[in-house]
Amino acid sequence: MAPRRLMLPVALAALPTLLAGCFDEPPLPDSGLPVFTDSFTKGFTPNPFDPASGSVVTALSIDKGKAQSGTASIRIDVPSSTTGYAGGVVLAPDQAPQDLSTTNALVFWATASRAATFGKFGFGLNFDPYPSPYQVTLFGLPLTTEWTRHRIPIPLPSKLTAERGMLWYSAVQPVALSTWFDDVKFDFVDEASLALKPAVLDDVATLLVGQSVKVGLELTYDDFDGTRRSVDSIDSPGSGPAPAYFTFKSSNQAVAAVDATGTVLGLGVGQATITAKLGANAAPGALTVDVVTTVPTAPLTAAPVPSVAAGNVVSLYNSSLTYTNVAVDTWQTSWSVAAPLTTPTIAGTSSVVKKYASLFYAGVEFKPTTGPHLNVSGMAFMHLDLWTPNASGFAFKLVGWPGGVQGAEARVDFGSSVIKKYRWVSLEIPLTSFPGVDLANIGQIVWINPAPDASTNAAATGTYFIDNVYFHK
Repeated sequence: MAPRRLMLPVALAALPTLLAGCFDEPPLPDSGLPVFTDSFTKGFTPNPFDPASGSVVTALSIDKGKAQSGTASIRIDVPSSTTGYAGGVVLAPDQAPQDLSTTNALVFWATASRAATFGKFGFGLNFDPYPSPYQVTLFGLPLTTEWTRHRIPIPLPSKLTAERGMLWYSAVQPVALSTWFDDVKFDFVDEASLALKPAVLDDVATLLVGQSVKVGLELTYDDFDGTRRSVDSIDSPGSGPAPAYFTFKSSNQAVAAVDATGTVLGLGVGQATITAKLGANAAPGALTVDVVTTVPTAPLTAAPVPSVAAGNVVSLYNSSLTYTNVAVDTWQTSWSVAAPLTTPTIAGTSSVVKKYASLFYAGVEFKPTTGPHLNVSGMAFMHLDLWTPNASGFAFKLVGWPGGVQGAEARVDFGSSVIKKYRWVSLEIPLTSFPGVDLANIGQIVWINPAPDASTNAAATGTYFIDNVYFHK
């Protein structure tokens, strides 16, 4: 049940044919630091992720028959979800890290065999250390059958004076896809057109003395075509940009201190305001921290009442009875690792919710081997409301059971930037986040606490109250 982690890259020594000529010295472009121009810059080494993680080590090659300009391009063949994923890094040599401080973006051309989105694309992943403090990730890069130019900003170039992570990628598709990238380089683009805007996510956090919380960050920019995009850091959409690019300040150090990673520690009863800067530029927004002596262990209010039209909804559970719920075989399978499921009523309300305590993982089933299965093939989103007093993350997966046989599954994870303690959090997940899963034959949903060590099945401490589980158009 563990989340699929990026593993240390393995060398491509076994792939001489695929990468023949990759390391020739390319002609220098007019400006910037080249990563690939007909071949990888000398010394820049492409490495797939460890095949034990599911990485297809032959996914990246050099295509000398297709190029935006010149004679060759990077080709990444994205496999279907049933055969693994395409993932890897391009690293500068240990002895020659690159100074990117005079550039402000990774720029490149891209195309694909059909219109699609490419899972994760960016730079700054170098495994020394890991997690890499300056990792930049663009999720869902849009690709078409025409060559299109894109850019991904460096949040604060002065931080990258010795960077080895020139490029990283990870992608999977329901149906195999070929993609190409060309003229990849770090360059200085017009700052006004880039329109880089950092922000602190306005939020209020309640902490006990000794508890901590992360500052939520956002960084948006304009792509070459004017589309507004956002960048993240680690392997999770919505994680926000790497905090190592920012500096933080607490308005009251006696109440709450904030470190260089954006982690706020409650020190004394009272209130403090946490702000941030990106270089010399103050980021709008603030985190207000209330440090208290007691905190609630259960919701004090009901979850928001759903507002989607009933005709556009397939509901599994909603305490407000706004929708008619479809049949669920069980909300906690016998193979679940959690305390027994309870259904408490929120004090002062008529709202009855699902409570999963000491959660490691818990299965929700729709008679997977015999049916009928859950059919949400006509829906576009999954929604649920969640409240926790002690967890900083949550994950779940959908598992298809076509023909009564377990099929493809896919998982989504939410970290501390999304999951907040002592409040209802509404999760709205596009069903495109579950590539390869047969949405007409869902046999299982698995709730997961991502905190415990899945390799040891360590005792879980996460408690989750869940309401309003439904799919909608």
